[in-house]
Amino acid sequence: MHPQLIGYLFLFDDVGMRVYDPEGVENIALSYFGNLFNSSYVDSEAVIGAVQPKVTLDMNEFLTRQFTLEEFKKAIFDMHLYKSSGPDGFNLTFFLKNVGILWVVTSLTNVANGLLICKFHKE
Repeated sequence: MHPQLIGYLFLFDDVGMRVYDPEGVENIALSYFGNLFNSSYVDSEAVIGAVQPKVTLDMNEFLTRQFTLEEFKKAIFDMHLYKSSGPDGFNLTFFLKNVGILWVVTSLTNVANGLLICKFHKE
């Protein structure tokens, strides 16, 4: 440390006292940054209780209801043919050209609503 700065650089310790000596300042800094990312017990109920809900009961009921085949078909056919590729990398054009779309739409609807494909589609 530059000799002219000794005595001017200080930090406050845990009890609010100014610490000027370089070793003390170093210890305070190390302690502060050492504890900065440690977790301590947080009463999650108090935190959750302070959060104001944005989704009403009616909204939640609408959002969690089972959707219909017509709603699913409308969503699929409103998609651009060459955009909106899924996690498998295929876009809507691939499915429209290579797969029986009604079976796919129905099967995906049933899967999304919790039904097994094997119960719906039997060969």
